[in-house]
Amino acid sequence: MRTIETERLILRDWRADDLEDFYEYCINPSVGPAAGWKPHSSREESLMIMGNFIRSQSVWAVEYKAEGRVIGSIGLDKDEIRNNITSREMGYVLSQDYWGRGLMTEACMAVVDYAFAEMGLECLSISHFPDNDASRRVIEKCGFKKEGTLRRSWRRYDGCVLDTVVYSILREEWELKRMGYTESPLSEKARAIMDHSLWYISNLANLSALIYDELINVNWAGFYILKGETLHLGPFCGKIACTTIDISKGVCGAAVRSAQTLVVPNVHEFPGHIACDSASLSEIVIPIFVKGKIVAVLDVDSPVVRRFKDNDKTELEKCAALIADIWPTDV
Repeated sequence: MRTIETERLILRDWRADDLEDFYEYCINPSVGPAAGWKPHSSREESLMIMGNFIRSQSVWAVEYKAEGRVIGSIGLDKDEIRNNITSREMGYVLSQDYWGRGLMTEACMAVVDYAFAEMGLECLSISHFPDNDASRRVIEKCGFKKEGTLRRSWRRYDGCVLDTVVYSILREEWELKRMGYTESPLSEKARAIMDHSLWYISNLANLSALIYDELINVNWAGFYILKGETLHLGPFCGKIACTTIDISKGVCGAAVRSAQTLVVPNVHEFPGHIACDSASLSEIVIPIFVKGKIVAVLDVDSPVVRRFKDNDKTELEKCAALIADIWPTDV
């Protein structure tokens, strides 16, 4: 397998000096069980498994460029279901310290491209346990289609028998994705879930969930509602956030003061940025207007610098306009 480089990662062969990094995340009791394997009990066990990776030539070490350390693995194994076509099954593991930054989505997309463009595969499959919602998001963002639930298909190390949710992506689907084809824009999906009969907060909650699920490399999406000179935290998806923001501070405050969308390529270069989540590196904030007055802002953060492009701005502004349409007049 060749080395694959992305914006933040290097997918490469395993080396002997990766042992400590590998062992460190493999002993975490939250990591292995999510992938169906028992946390490692010793460095010797980690060394043995790492040796298997090296001999198999089918598993990359995932190196985080910013720190020069291995933070996970990703591989292509035999597809046990499809025997008559060129297909592989993808699997991955990521250190818990790096969850929620879009890193595994970045790695998976690169491997999907490699599998079809260089290996010439006809199909790629992947699965997750039903309670692993983080993996579901990664898989769906990479373009895989859900096939269904394979019941009682995995006996875990502790004897527990689990279902697996199975996905696949076909070569022709990957080709369409590469050409920029999408099933429907974000704003159209947002329009479909807006319900004028609901309390407006319920619509805000559903829209924040949609944006968080649909956009790649996003670690926070939500709303702040303006009351006087203060923005108050509304519905959101992501880590715990600042509950109030004075409009004199931060990107959200600047968007209110300027009464226009603000796209910040690197938040560390924005004067007065409020770091609710230290992993956030770029941000977009869209004011929501009702009868010419700002009533709230839509705030979306990313762990990737320069994440938000013109098409993101256009689609999110359309989403903000949909919220304006359902905003109550008595608020």
